[in-house]
Amino acid sequence: MKFNEIVKEVKKHSWWCEECPGTVQTLYYPLNCFITYSRDLKVRSMSLAIMGYKKGMLIERSPEDGKLEMYKYILKNMKKNPAFLKKIIKDTARNEKIVFYLYKRFSKERKKLNNKELWETYKRWLEKYVSFLSYPLIVECTDIFTTYHLEDAVRKELPDLTPDEMSDLIIAMSSPKELSFMEHERLDFLKACIKNYGKLKKKHFEKQSKKHWFVINSFRNIRYLSPEYFLKEAKKETKKNKKKLEAELKSLKNKIPNLKKRKKEILKKYKLSNNLKLHFKIIEEMGEGIDKRKEKMLQCNYFIDMYCEEIANRFDLKKKEVHEFTVEEIEELLLKNKKPSKTSVKKRYEMSAYVMKRKGNTDDVETKWFYGKKAEKLIELTGPDLTGEIKGYVASAPVDKIRGTAQIIMNTHEEKFKKGNILVTTMTRPDFVPLMRKAKAIITDEGGITCHAAVISRELKIPCIIGTKKAKKLLKDNDIIEMDLKKGVVRRLSK
Repeated sequence: MKFNEIVKEVKKHSWWCEECPGTVQTLYYPLNCFITYSRDLKVRSMSLAIMGYKKGMLIERSPEDGKLEMYKYILKNMKKNPAFLKKIIKDTARNEKIVFYLYKRFSKERKKLNNKELWETYKRWLEKYVSFLSYPLIVECTDIFTTYHLEDAVRKELPDLTPDEMSDLIIAMSSPKELSFMEHERLDFLKACIKNYGKLKKKHFEKQSKKHWFVINSFRNIRYLSPEYFLKEAKKETKKNKKKLEAELKSLKNKIPNLKKRKKEILKKYKLSNNLKLHFKIIEEMGEGIDKRKEKMLQCNYFIDMYCEEIANRFDLKKKEVHEFTVEEIEELLLKNKKPSKTSVKKRYEMSAYVMKRKGNTDDVETKWFYGKKAEKLIELTGPDLTGEIKGYVASAPVDKIRGTAQIIMNTHEEKFKKGNILVTTMTRPDFVPLMRKAKAIITDEGGITCHAAVISRELKIPCIIGTKKAKKLLKDNDIIEMDLKKGVVRRLSK
């Protein structure tokens, strides 16, 4: 795989960008699923994907045309068979069972395994994890359609809609008809807080811990949430008036019934074509798929963390060191007792790019790491255009305009957010929710109408503009900004 050939291929595409804290172990090998999912779906829409890595930040790049081709493939098959996506979900569940079974077996046998057996166990688990991710990954193809094409499809049929009516229709019809895993966690948490208000004890949160132990994990900061953690959070939460907690609980319980009612009202009010209804059905079901994938990936991040812990203990290493090794380096460590060069690990951590490419006309994956200036070049070529205004899609608009102080947050575990600021980031994840509750408004570089930031901001009823592509790069901490929720535009008023 030659660098100049990759550059030439990169220039043929426009690129979808995502960025988050992570480690080499939690994402670089699993992201091979960008190429391998074609084995299962029999469509080769993606021939190239890139993962940049810079000082603990993962920079994901995938071709937008490949994602759109995948969406068209899903649309075509849904027209033939309305249960097409349901079958994919069923297959995903089957693969998920294998992944969780293999980890459960490892957790019981880990101390009995010799190094060779540990390597074979981990390798097999990773391979099954990639297979599991191959199906859930396709749901990302809706980001391209909802960002660039959905509004035009609606406008074509309903040209007289006002911007507010357009936003309301798209949000309501695109929203999943079930609570997210984070909302389920919040529901259970509020019930426990209210039931035991004024007499909170650790035992009241044992079920919470058993069921929701992973909810604030990311791809870099990983932990098992104990009953003590939830008790501590409950003590903070119950400083609020009990009636406020009860009102939030009621709102969560009523969310899905109210949403289903709103969908029926829209279908009764507007004559949507069968084609447009199908688009909304796909986006709705994909939204549910995205949530399920994120939930399972957070749990699998913990599994990876435990594999890294076992490897670290055997070689007198720190767990965080093992997280920065490649799978090939772990193989050499376990089979040949050869530790990776600290120089090569540091070089990869400072600036690198992992390129995944389809081998010719096959379903096999060819991979290569690039470093330093070559890696920077690939990330620059696949990055957003930083000229022009900051404009995105309005995901939540309880007001027409809002002003406030921008604060950029990338790692929720290492950066403190000031209540009342406008949260600016590349994309939000479950660990962002406590910060989002404190935010005056939210701006993200990434995401379609069903993304995490869109869903949570609507639930919290705070202003949100998603998919700006460049807000995080162009805005600075303490900038005074204005969000125009009519036009989806962000303006910097002063520095």
